[in-house]
Amino acid sequence: MLGEPDYYLLPSLLSSLHLPSLTSITLDLTAAKAPFLRHAAFDPEALRDFFKKSHALASLTLDALVINDEDTLSLLRLVPSLTKLTIHDHTSRDVVLQPITVSRRFLQCLSSYDLDRIAQTTLTARRLILPKLKHLSLTVSGKTFLAQEQDLVKLFVNVVLSRWFPRRDFEQDYGVESLKYVKLRVVNGSVGKDIWDQLKCLDGMVAILEDSD
Repeated sequence: MLGEPDYYLLPSLLSSLHLPSLTSITLDLTAAKAPFLRHAAFDPEALRDFFKKSHALASLTLDALVINDEDTLSLLRLVPSLTKLTIHDHTSRDVVLQPITVSRRFLQCLSSYDLDRIAQTTLTARRLILPKLKHLSLTVSGKTFLAQEQDLVKLFVNVVLSRWFPRRDFEQDYGVESLKYVKLRVVNGSVGKDIWDQLKCLDGMVAILEDSD
């Protein structure tokens, strides 16, 4: 019944869909309203069921979803075919009250290095999330992303470096596609140019930075 407070149309729609040939989906909840979604939040289980049935998915955009990093990673592990990922995290003034998607844990899991265990010059044999990823675009809040001397920016750059290979045979050796395009948009903040400039020397890589500078 529509009158039940916990019933929202979008999760029900997603869980009922079966689109095995779907290649691209955008979940833009910036203007979502009941009964489709309350405060753009819902149980990610509906998305899990949908992703499990979407084996051909190549492009995914998450815009202002109220979803934490752990649930997002759980979803991404279901779509190893993904080549393009776009995430617009919450950037409003009350961002500290919202679960953050692009967190330290999220970035660490995107890296082809095991950053907790080994030097960044060595690739691990662990199963990498999104091995076919070629296009990565993130929109984040400067209030959270630039904290602690821009540690997350440095981590993001390391993630990009870890997923770029100068030769095609490296991709085949490690089972990881090389990134071709990255974009980082920081709302209300400026990224240290000395950090970002590390990406300028990568052949075949388009690296775009949009900040308040």
